[in-house]
Amino acid sequence: MKYTIIIMGLLMTTLVAAQEQIEPTFSMPRATVKMAPMKFFERNFELGVELFDKSYKRSLNLDVGFKSGDEDFDEARGYNVELGFRRYAPFMKFHQKGDRSFYRGIYYSLSVRAQYFKGKEIDANDYYREQKTTSIAPAFTLGWQRTLWEALVLDIYVGGAVRFAENEYPYGEIDQHQDVSIFNPRYEGIMPKIGVKIGIGL
Repeated sequence: MKYTIIIMGLLMTTLVAAQEQIEPTFSMPRATVKMAPMKFFERNFELGVELFDKSYKRSLNLDVGFKSGDEDFDEARGYNVELGFRRYAPFMKFHQKGDRSFYRGIYYSLSVRAQYFKGKEIDANDYYREQKTTSIAPAFTLGWQRTLWEALVLDIYVGGAVRFAENEYPYGEIDQHQDVSIFNPRYEGIMPKIGVKIGIGL
């Protein structure tokens, strides 16, 4: 009986010690400004902001982008805005591993992206064509986020979206059934949503 009490006491001490919270050495910012480097491959400059609640369990995300070109068009311009809501589980919590101190969290996000695109194209037969596309794409993603060197934030996410597009061709219709890649603004259907963002706290 004596040994049982001793063992249970040791186990309780271990559990209490394991549950002790580490005192943070720096504060997680309530707002971060982020850039998406992978968007440069689509000739798109995108900047966003994430605003956390007091518990760091939820956040609001707003991204705004400008498209300056497209591989399928001679002239192209576009604009996009995306609004998303995140739920963190676990939330952005402080961790200490050796000399490294950081905040880390895992989240899921529901978002909707609206985009406007205008492009001009001249085909092999010197046929001039202009395309105007307005699209909307609801999406669901899972992500992982952590701070780097206290000031920077790394945000990695993966998921999917469904794009609905409305096209306008002022100089004549084109073959609507022509296959286009998911990078074409007039693409409609299911598409992957994968990315990396790098941000800085405010």
